[in-house]
Amino acid sequence: MELTILGSGSAIPVADRNPAAYLLDVEGETILIDSGTGACRQIAKAGRELKEINKVFYSHFHIDHIGELPSLLFAIKNSDFEATNTSLKIYAHKNFKKFIDNYSELYGDWIKNPDYPYEFHPLVKPKIEFNSFTLFTFPANHNPESLIFRFETKDGKSLVYTGDTDFCQELINAAQDTDLLLTECSFPDSYEVKGHMSPKKVKQVIELAQPKQTLLTHLYPQNDNSSLIERVGCADEHKLSVAKDLDIIKI
Repeated sequence: MELTILGSGSAIPVADRNPAAYLLDVEGETILIDSGTGACRQIAKAGRELKEINKVFYSHFHIDHIGELPSLLFAIKNSDFEATNTSLKIYAHKNFKKFIDNYSELYGDWIKNPDYPYEFHPLVKPKIEFNSFTLFTFPANHNPESLIFRFETKDGKSLVYTGDTDFCQELINAAQDTDLLLTECSFPDSYEVKGHMSPKKVKQVIELAQPKQTLLTHLYPQNDNSSLIERVGCADEHKLSVAKDLDIIKI
């Protein structure tokens, strides 16, 4: 697996961090995980192309995670390329259907491409087998629709993406012994916000779940400074790093 950080930031605009968006390459398949505003441009800056993507997974419905979807569909509709896949498959909590339906009604043929249609697939099972990987979903401690994703390859490699969540047992279960824990670390301990992680909570997850590597993301400006790794206080600091936009991590 190979992870490309398209957006390691939050809802607050900053110069060097896009809102949440990630590309995950798994055995020749390219997956988009969340698509905060600006994700399409970040894909281009990463030297990648929209035609590579055939699956999109959404962790929850907040704008800094889904805001680029209409632009993504519009860009695909107006791009001059021959799609390498038959359709763009969108996966999220079952209630995401209302967003897809509303986008379709609002934008109509502007985003509908008969040569590369988009399809919505609700995530209703905790385990789904795909050709290149297995997806495990866990309820997150954020909004009712919020999900934690664990992607596992056939050779046993795994990546866990927390989306937005507060500390919870489901997060510990999802992150057990994973090769890479991509976890939000939104706010400092002195400014905890319900539904989000802080450095001390990340440390708890690391101690209980023992991920091999941990990557901090979804950083709000008040938590984004050079002391962040020190404030998490992980015993093995070489196993802990801060995500940067356009970084590529091999798993």
